[in-house]
Amino acid sequence: TWTYTYTSSISLSQVTLPDQSSWKFNLQSLVSRTPGQNGQCDNTNGGGTSTGSVTHPSGAVVTFGLQAVRMSRTWVPRECFYVDGAPTSAYYPKESFVMALVSKSINGPGLPSAGYNWTYSYDGTAGCWDPATVQANASGAPKCTSSTPSVRTATVTNPDGSVDKHVYGNRWQVNEGQLLSTQTAVSGTAALRTETVAY
Repeated sequence: TWTYTYTSSISLSQVTLPDQSSWKFNLQSLVSRTPGQNGQCDNTNGGGTSTGSVTHPSGAVVTFGLQAVRMSRTWVPRECFYVDGAPTSAYYPKESFVMALVSKSINGPGLPSAGYNWTYSYDGTAGCWDPATVQANASGAPKCTSSTPSVRTATVTNPDGSVDKHVYGNRWQVNEGQLLSTQTAVSGTAALRTETVAY
């Protein structure tokens, strides 16, 4: 017999196994988190950080930290919704906040006292508009240029201190969201191994 216990209709808190050991879940704060909302057409607002954990029957505990992280894209056509003559939101947002993993740790019996820890970071480059779509009266609207990056990077620091980088495209309708390369054990500008992906 397996028994499932819930703290609410959508939040599983424990699974008791036939030997009476159990998995325990403390993820309610992650289930209920929202990353934030789009602000005015040219701005975006974000939220804070939340943590949740899962406990293995052995007693090992993995803890996840999620944070509202800005994900941007470039060369987006600027089309705003207007209320009373003022731009209120973008039809195609140049950036938005999503709940992204920023930390993970494993602690428990048989593991080093400090446990194993991973951290995740994301470049926060702001998004920008295709200059051809920005009206002359849109003061402050960020325009893309020839030097605007067409990629964004997610960096993972592993428990042994090594660093891995995952590079994704961010150009609207060109390479947005596509994994372009993975660099393993990065040191300065060199990596132990690099994988590139073509589409």
